[in-house]
This record gives sequence, structure tokens and C-alpha cells, in this order.
Amino acid sequence: MRNIMMKRSIALMLLATLAAVASAQEVKDYRGGWIADDGGVRHVYLLVASGKKFTGIYCTDCSNPANLAIVDDGELTASGIRFKVYTDTANGVVIGEASGKASNGELTLTRKDGNGASKTLTLHRSPFTHVKPAPPGGFQPLTKAYEPPVTPYRITADKVVGLWLAGNGPNKQNFMFKRFNGGIRGMVCGPCTTTDNMAVLENVRWEGDKLHFDIAHEDSGPGIVEHGPHKNVTTATIARNEMHLWVVPSFEAPGFTPVEMTLLGPVTYQP
Repeated sequence: MRNIMMKRSIALMLLATLAAVASAQEVKDYRGGWIADDGGVRHVYLLVASGKKFTGIYCTDCSNPANLAIVDDGELTASGIRFKVYTDTANGVVIGEASGKASNGELTLTRKDGNGASKTLTLHRSPFTHVKPAPPGGFQPLTKAYEPPVTPYRITADKVVGLWLAGNGPNKQNFMFKRFNGGIRGMVCGPCTTTDNMAVLENVRWEGDKLHFDIAHEDSGPGIVEHGPHKNVTTATIARNEMHLWVVPSFEAPGFTPVEMTLLGPVTYQP
């Protein structure tokens, strides 16, 4: 009888262990972009993982900087993910707390607002091609040296915050910088309808006339196929209405010639 009871106890412990393993949550199941279309509105979450902690952005009509909210204080739990959503980013006011679980390529997320009302969405990965190979021949630098219109300014938050643009039409690059928690966070998108073409701007800091930030690619963008999640490490200057970027992908070897881009701004968004 004792042997039978012992075998049952061992079997139950084994089943419990297997169940715990089967339900264990992994960072890779959550990092990156999620989309839900609800009532004619597209909701977008872009989650950046650091260990088991998460930051990122949330937006609707994502080309409008006014709709950009900051995701922070996120963490992976035994049952899924939870994080806070800040829309009044300048004052760090929390107006939403979200929690959910990913399963079979879907993220069921319930978000509560400041009044206690809640809404549940089932989010999916981008309906378009989710990953892209690096361009043939790698990233190509500009052949002509950049000449600023005037001596680059000493960087301040006021000079950085706002919407900066490169290119035109629906494919133009929209760099959005917003105040958050005493610093700056943001995103870049173009087009701004799918997470395939979005990335979070983080680790924004400055010294003298140099602005530094990272463009976080979690599950999309050139190089994601070969190198997985990575950051485009960016240094910039601002002179008059030009923000000039020098960008080095984090997977490139030392000595790589930076890719360059010039943004114009900050501009007033016209809906």
C-alpha cells in the first residue's frame, strides 16, 4: 500500500512539474510588435525586452505623435506579462495598467484605465512579412560628407522633443521624441500602419552637441533574420532644422562606417 501511495505521489509531482514547464512564459513570446483592429481603430503595442523586464510604446493612428504613449514598468510573470501605459508622458501619469498572456501567436491583453474601466483585446503579430533580411551587400554609408547649415547646437531636451521627418509620402520616416520621467523616449515608423516598420527609441541622452539614442529592433527590420533582436546605436547633431544621424547596428564589427540620415524638424503634425 505504501508503495502504491508513493508512486501516486511521484506521479502527481511529475504532472505538476510538467504542467509548470508547459505553462512557463518566455520573453521571446512577448517581445516585439502586436496589433489589434477593433471598431475601425488599430491598436499597436511594441514591446522591448531587457532580461525579463519590458518597456516600449503603445499607439493608435501611430503617425500622430499626440497618440504615442509610453510602456514602462513591464515584467514577465509566471502567468504572462504586465506593464503600465503612460499617456501624459511629460508628467509621468499612469492612465492604464495592462496584463495578459501570449498563446499560439496571440496576446490576450486586458487594460484598465485610471477610472477602473477595462477593455480586453486579442492582439496578433503583423499581418505582413514579419522579418526582413539585411540589404544585399550590407548597410551602405553615404559617399558625401554631411555639412551642417550652421555650427551644431548644444543639445537640450527642448531642441530634441517633437516630430522629425525624412523622405516624403507614406514611406517617410517619422521620428517622434517625447518627454518621459525626466528624460526622453520615442519611436520611429514609416509607414506607421504595421509593426514591421516601427522601432522604439530608447536610452536617449546627450552631452555637448551630441545626441545619443538606440533604435530597438525586437522582431523586425533589416538584419533581424541573421542577428535577432538588436539596436541601431545612433549619434546625432542638431543644426537649425536638421537632425543628422550616424547609425551603427549593434551587430556590426568595430570600425564599421556609420549609415547616415538627415531629418528635418521639429515639425507640426497635420492630421
